[in-house]
Amino acid sequence: MRSGQPSVGDLIARNPLDRVTKPKYTPREHIIHTREEARTFLNSLSAHRLFALSLSTGMHRGELIGLRWIDIDWEHGYLNVRVQRPYRPGRGVVERVTKEPRGARPIEMTDADRRILQDQRQRLDQDRERAGTLWQEHGLVFPSRVGTPLSPRTLHRLFTRQLELAGLRHIRLHDLRHMVGTFLIQDSEGDTTAVQNRLGHAKVTTTMSVYMHDQPGRQKKVADKTAASLFADVMGSHEMPSGRTGAGSPK
Repeated sequence: MRSGQPSVGDLIARNPLDRVTKPKYTPREHIIHTREEARTFLNSLSAHRLFALSLSTGMHRGELIGLRWIDIDWEHGYLNVRVQRPYRPGRGVVERVTKEPRGARPIEMTDADRRILQDQRQRLDQDRERAGTLWQEHGLVFPSRVGTPLSPRTLHRLFTRQLELAGLRHIRLHDLRHMVGTFLIQDSEGDTTAVQNRLGHAKVTTTMSVYMHDQPGRQKKVADKTAASLFADVMGSHEMPSGRTGAGSPK
């Protein structure tokens, strides 16, 4: 027998792992604010435009903290995610460059994105003037009041305070990404690839499994469109259900 190979005496009749109960994966629950609540939150933002851009783009916290002005392509209308500053337990905040083959994850800017960034640039000019010699320039879009990178702890404290000012229930900062992902799916009209690209998912299946929620009335809205195309000739347009429940209609 070759050295290193088990002998017959080393073999066991049954795999002990067969008796072990496999742990069940339970995904973390996300609290989703309604669109009305999201608008209330946005209207309460007198500062902290980072939260507004988060709700518009769905960017991760580390991507927002690491966003630099040189990553904004005003001419072509792209916001390029190149640097991330995620928090790692035991290591603190680390800076890393995106793994995208093109060197950046491009996000097409909406008119709202442009306004948010332009407003933020004006606010930074004010912060820079107030800080004076204390200012440390890092080229960041969302720095601290003295230009240094924001810490996740400070950001979460600001976010919690902003929710209190808006009179909204507590959610995590990451839930903003989940909210915009859900809203994008609802408004996508089936173009899930566009949502996938905006959120930066490698696979569209991830986008669908994470952000596709069963919204009341959503199933019926889609089914009504299909029914209208299939049954119009059979039932007659005057007999097609209107989608509303009347006094004499079955519920």
